[in-house]
Amino acid sequence: MRGGSGTFERRSLAVAACYVACLHATLWWLAFGGEPRGLVGDEYGYVVAAHDLVAGRGLRLDPLWPPLYAYFLAGLFSLGGEPMVVVAVAQTGLLALAALALGAVVRTLVHSALAARWTAVAVLGYPPLAAFAFYAWPEVLHLALFSSALALATIGRDRIWFAAAGGGLLGLALLSKLVLWPFTFVLALPWLALRTRRGATCAGAFVAAATAVVVVATPLLRPGGPPAALGANVAFNVWLGLNDTSRRTFVDSVAGAEYRDYVDSAPTADQRAAILWQRIGERIRERGLAATVFGQLARQPLRALDHESYFTAQLPGGALADSPAGYRTIPAPVAAGLRWFSALLYAALLAAATAGAFVPRPAGSTAWSQGWTRVLVAFVVYNGALFVALHVVSRYRIQLV
Repeated sequence: MRGGSGTFERRSLAVAACYVACLHATLWWLAFGGEPRGLVGDEYGYVVAAHDLVAGRGLRLDPLWPPLYAYFLAGLFSLGGEPMVVVAVAQTGLLALAALALGAVVRTLVHSALAARWTAVAVLGYPPLAAFAFYAWPEVLHLALFSSALALATIGRDRIWFAAAGGGLLGLALLSKLVLWPFTFVLALPWLALRTRRGATCAGAFVAAATAVVVVATPLLRPGGPPAALGANVAFNVWLGLNDTSRRTFVDSVAGAEYRDYVDSAPTADQRAAILWQRIGERIRERGLAATVFGQLARQPLRALDHESYFTAQLPGGALADSPAGYRTIPAPVAAGLRWFSALLYAALLAAATAGAFVPRPAGSTAWSQGWTRVLVAFVVYNGALFVALHVVSRYRIQLV
């Protein structure tokens, strides 16, 4: 029976590997097989900022966005060739790194090599996630850095250099997306739960390395300019969340108009943030705190769980089909099939995640693995709270997938 089970597992993984290869070939064809894909939203800003860096004009990216991804793109653009092709190759490699890292995390926490392998397959084979390897957004870079930080932290346990290296990668992740800033210290709790001097040292090394990377790298990436404005970023997203009207990600978007108003409101990020916080307070007083909270709860979770992903929205028949953005010249039957297939996988993901939440701890779980499991549960709760308070689109759930 064991031999038969092992053969079935190997064949299943071989089929899964073929599927992953076919999916990425399809994504490559969508991106480069015909008319170039139109950029969406923040992609324009990142691409323009990267070209400015390559041309020697310095970083011209609003401090609302952290700077690392613009430099990452600039480094790829400077290699020559078709820029987005180079980006796709590099980010596919980063997605594979994220898959391996998350597989290592799963193996450490649930003590199953099979679960680790299928986790890697799921990361590489989920279309709305894999498609981001072909986009000029920081999601894949951030995911690779954060996943690698988690892998080093969970594998290393009481090894100080593993903790420090994980903290350094976390610092780079913070320079690509700001969402993890308040959660940094929570990630150190499993070491503190060991209640040993070495555990406390590892926790300190992890936090110190993350902090040092951010403190040292920020002025290097923005010489003579302001750092990424966390306060302005939070204020802007809270304000957008209060002004969202639709329960769908791509319907009646207010982001573009609100951003233009934000830029025109004051010359510096700190001044703009102060104005936004004043407006937020006035809006809450006008509506009342209870009405504001219930309004957010009635809308924001549905936006976060919207089945329309950034991948399906860019296909013909998607929410962005009538705009200049997205995939062009794709046959309608192919687009419809991809949209339905992605929706079915998303439904399966939600069902599996819900069922998995009630699975008992695996036999042999240690205090270390249980501590990290609690941290990951806290991460889900943390993101859920963010999605209620802040402006949310389906792209923001990538780190949860």
